[in-house]
Amino acid sequence: MLLIKNSGLKNFTVTVLLSVSCSVTTIAAYHVYFSQRTVVMDIAGFIASQKEGYMAGKISAGELVQNIDTLVSRIGTVKRDRVLILDQTAATGFAKGRSTVTDPAAEDDDDQER
Repeated sequence: MLLIKNSGLKNFTVTVLLSVSCSVTTIAAYHVYFSQRTVVMDIAGFIASQKEGYMAGKISAGELVQNIDTLVSRIGTVKRDRVLILDQTAATGFAKGRSTVTDPAAEDDDDQER
């Protein structure tokens, strides 16, 4: 700033720098505090895999109930800035090229973002 001799140019430079810094701060704050994230859950696929595992004898009845309880509790504890897509058709259409969450314990904070 000391190298700029013209006060008009100096004021313009300060204005531009403040504007850019305010814009970057606003976008970062929006992303952290206000933007919604999308969580895609294929519940039909999860239930089908649990049914197959139970019928094949890979999991017991207690494990089946525990896995379903885990799924229900996970749905209930989703943060308020998350949007759940639970329908298989909608999840398939939304998640083209993205992996859907089929195991409730597999996904923590790295949700699918949109």
